Amino acid sequence: MYVYSQYGTLIQESTKTKKLHNKFLYVLSTLHDYVDIYAECDPETPYYKWDGEILSPGYPYRQYIRHPVEHVMVSCAYKHPRWTGGSEILRTYLIKLEKPEATDLEYLFDTTKSPCL
Repeated sequence: MYVYSQYGTLIQESTKTKKLHNKFLYVLSTLHDYVDIYAECDPETPYYKWDGEILSPGYPYRQYIRHPVEHVMVSCAYKHPRWTGGSEILRTYLIKLEKPEATDLEYLFDTTKSPCL
């Protein structure tokens, strides 16, 4: 997975998820309004499913950051006569986008902030 900030800079994956195969964590700065996510699937993948929305390979998925923690699910579609018996299978990945205040207890319990944030 590749996650780019709204300014076009690559955001590094957290070391907490480096050894996992289907979960990715990215810690964002508080300045991000959105990120663009690129999935890396098999070159013959006919389509990706981003949170249920079907998109063509090679195009980014734009996730707006409205909360301290956002989750995105992406599925890569695979279909091969020999390996999948002609059936289509999906391999699903979970991407967690986290702002620093998501783990800041002072921020979470700040009574001056509106509870609707």
